[in-house]
This record gives sequence, structure tokens and C-alpha cells, in this order.
Amino acid sequence: MTSFNHYALGAVTQWLLDDVAGLALDSPGGGALRVAPQVGHGFTRASVVRRLPDGVARAAWELDGDRLHLSVQVPVGSTARIVLPGTEPETVGHGLHERTVGAPAESAGAAIGTVRDLIDDEEAWRRTCEAVAASGHPAYADDPSGALTKLLTHELDSPVAVVPSAATMYGFIPGLEGVHKALSQVVATLD
Repeated sequence: MTSFNHYALGAVTQWLLDDVAGLALDSPGGGALRVAPQVGHGFTRASVVRRLPDGVARAAWELDGDRLHLSVQVPVGSTARIVLPGTEPETVGHGLHERTVGAPAESAGAAIGTVRDLIDDEEAWRRTCEAVAASGHPAYADDPSGALTKLLTHELDSPVAVVPSAATMYGFIPGLEGVHKALSQVVATLD
């Protein structure tokens, strides 16, 4: 039997929901959702169902050759921001939304796919460090780059989408909600 009362197990589940399947809460309770699946990395499809106060939200994606198919169900009273490779982010209201786009290439050097790629890209790393420094949180006050590097050391080969959560210790450091949001915005621009 697995107990999700142990945070380590809940953290893995959160990564599967938010990053692999790509359905994250952008506001408490899920009034605003973010759909940004981390396509590839050995996965060819994923799906998630989340029961929220407004109703049930679903997201499913599948790679079909060079095409990515996405289906999103947004409950009444909620909105979702859909972020897919090669497209502009799109905000949608309640209902069923389906999209098909070109699948992202997994070739070396294409885009920033991992935390290691982010740290190695001088411009992207500068923007990332500026985002945490602007928060003014004491965890990043003295040396934003050094503090961020320490938190990301064990995530080097993880998808870059883990940066907002890893940089905020997966919710263990109080007051880092603004850092999470700022880093989510930076990561969204890395395609």
C-alpha cells in the first residue's frame, strides 16, 4: 500500500500530473489551469484527470509520428492556458479543446530541454537568476545564482519544467509562490 501522506511520494505524483501529463493548477482550487505537457523524453503519451472544486479537468496527449495531439477538458468556471511547442500560448474557457501541432524534435542542441541545458545557456540562466533575485526572498538574497544552483544540483537531467518547483523546494520554503510564478514564466519562454 502506498501512502500519499509521505511527501516524497506526493512529489513524484505532482511531477507526473503537472509536468509529464501537463495539467497544473495556476491558482488555488484550479480556477486557472496551465496545460503544458513535457512531450518526449521517452514518453509517447500521457493523460491525467483532476477533480477540482469547479468540476473535473482532464488532459491527454499522444505523439503520432511527427504530430502531437492534445485534448483538454476545462470545467465550467475555470480557464486554461494551453502552451504547446511551436505555438503561442492560448487561454481557453470551459469545454473540450483539441489541438494538433508538430511534435517537438528531441535532437541535441535543439531547445533547452533539461535543467543542465538551462544552466549551460548563458542568456536563459541570466534571466532565470534575475527572476529569483527580483523576488527579494531571503533564500535568494545573497547569491541568487549560487542558491539556485544548489537547489537544482540533483535535477540536472530532469526536464526544465521542474525548475519552478525545485527552486522553491517543492513548497517546503514558505513565501516562494512569487518565485514559482516568475520561474514558470521564464521556463515558458525557453522553447
